[in-house]
Amino acid sequence: NLLTKVLCKKETNLQIVTLTTISTLSLRPLIYSKNSNKIMATFLISILSVPALIFYLDYKDQCTCISLYKQNHVFENCVQFLSKKENLGLVSNNLGGNYTLCLLANLVHLANIVINEVPEEVFFPDFTKEAVDLEDQTR
Repeated sequence: NLLTKVLCKKETNLQIVTLTTISTLSLRPLIYSKNSNKIMATFLISILSVPALIFYLDYKDQCTCISLYKQNHVFENCVQFLSKKENLGLVSNNLGGNYTLCLLANLVHLANIVINEVPEEVFFPDFTKEAVDLEDQTR
């Protein structure tokens, strides 16, 4: 909630050190839990659904935070998690329409960043299907 309030202002005054700290601390439970379903769902609902998070991390910090997402294969793990229909339903039901679209936007932006580093089959059919399913959940 605090991250949403900070990033959704007209002007954001977060320093690079603060962004790196937020990214590191938000990724730690995900990394140490070896991507457990409960932690992944919480990460998607609480962190990755923050409006324009990936855009802001990529723009403001010039790759330091984004490299953490790349090193820990966040995009691939999110796609794998959301490929199960019950996980997709859990996340979208907890988020509601607008934040589900924010999650989808962050995933699309992250996909664009890691496009050359991820196997093609992660994008099609997996991510394509999940993107359509997430969009359908917002109706």
